[in-house]
Amino acid sequence: MKTLEQIKDEVAKDFGYESFEKFDDKSTFYYDHKTPKIIDEISKRYALEVAQASLEKAAENANIKYHDGHNKLYKAVKHVQIGADNIQIDKESITNHNNITLL
Repeated sequence: MKTLEQIKDEVAKDFGYESFEKFDDKSTFYYDHKTPKIIDEISKRYALEVAQASLEKAAENANIKYHDGHNKLYKAVKHVQIGADNIQIDKESITNHNNITLL
């Protein structure tokens, strides 16, 4: 996951600045048309990084709930052996970038 500082520098460079610090120094003296766009882009990229990291953590902590056929209890486990079949969580179905909703 990229840090907020890395994202700020990356976005500043995309907008033609040497770094976010250089942009910040200039924005102290004047507020131009790029400023809101830069702030929006930083926010969007950071939100995506946090959301993706959250999905990855969810995939690592995900469990399968199953009914054992006799007891009406559900157990949370990482994988289940049913006969010759081994059923487990498809982590990519959780971490897929398409699962992130942009508001």
